[in-house]
Amino acid sequence: MASTRAAIKNQGTRMWSAANLAELVVWFVWLLHSEFIARFQRRRPVERRVPAWLGECDDDGRRPAAIVTGAGSGIGRAVAVQLARMGAGALVIACRTLAEASAVTDEIRAAAPEDVVLKPVGVDLRDPAQIVAMCEDIRVDKSLHVRLVVHCAGVFCASWRRTEWGEEETAAVNAVAGPRILRGLGVKGIRFVAVGSFTHRATSSARIRRWMAAVHTTNIRPPLTPAAAYSCSKTAVVAYAWGARRRWGGDGFTACVADPGLVDTAINREWPAALRGLYLAVARVTGLLTASSTGAAAVLRACFDEEATYVYGARGVQIQPSDTDLTAREEVFNHLEDLAGPQPPPRWWTGEH
Repeated sequence: MASTRAAIKNQGTRMWSAANLAELVVWFVWLLHSEFIARFQRRRPVERRVPAWLGECDDDGRRPAAIVTGAGSGIGRAVAVQLARMGAGALVIACRTLAEASAVTDEIRAAAPEDVVLKPVGVDLRDPAQIVAMCEDIRVDKSLHVRLVVHCAGVFCASWRRTEWGEEETAAVNAVAGPRILRGLGVKGIRFVAVGSFTHRATSSARIRRWMAAVHTTNIRPPLTPAAAYSCSKTAVVAYAWGARRRWGGDGFTACVADPGLVDTAINREWPAALRGLYLAVARVTGLLTASSTGAAAVLRACFDEEATYVYGARGVQIQPSDTDLTAREEVFNHLEDLAGPQPPPRWWTGEH
């Protein structure tokens, strides 16, 4: 019990550290920057309905399926509900536990068209073996044909901590899980949409290289603040989508990063209560905080606008992500590809964890 209290206290100390607080201030400046640019950008008209490739069966009678990770709450839940209501052929509802996935499935079933196929799945995205098993389970289901992968799952750890599989947790869920899912399913004909963040603009090429070096090493002292680790994970998402388009674009693969802006979700649940309250209060006063359903609008636009590569905000404005140098982007992409495979064989799979 004493060690638990000490761990919580240390987490709070790191979150209240001068370096971490300075990072949060920088985030806010970059948020204002994104909002300013978005106000002067035109958005291309995109139909607010499920495209044919996600709503109609193929010649073999297979239903086109969308996988939504992080569907248990927040933006992921809102995206899953909206995709079903709009007529997606099939949805794989991926949550951390099967109980969560089943609850979301029941909610969707009550509001969606009767012919939408819903497949609840419990998967811990920190565990590579569970991702492998989930993908295998989906691939052997001959009634489904995955056309869309929407990676909404995300965490913000209040301390630099490792999973039992040896990776820093924020990196494992935010940055590595998406590539692992693509590795397990194959990329041909898939639209990949990952939820990014304006916070990636606060990360330099030097810092992202330091992050890559630290993700798999057992440092005694945390090499990055919690906020810096989060922004690096989102920078990696942007770099991965860029590299994936370059490598697999000829196989009918497309990729987009959806930056929903500042959304009121539980992703900062580990923050000290006072800090979280202060941050949300400032966000509300400035009018920059949006609801999960509003944030989901950016993700849905990224799903349907196949030409888009980076979408910001509920209006779906296409703006340029922050540029790390070309070499750094290639290094990040290759790093995530290395982490994504080769995968270990599944140790177990019940769908209940």
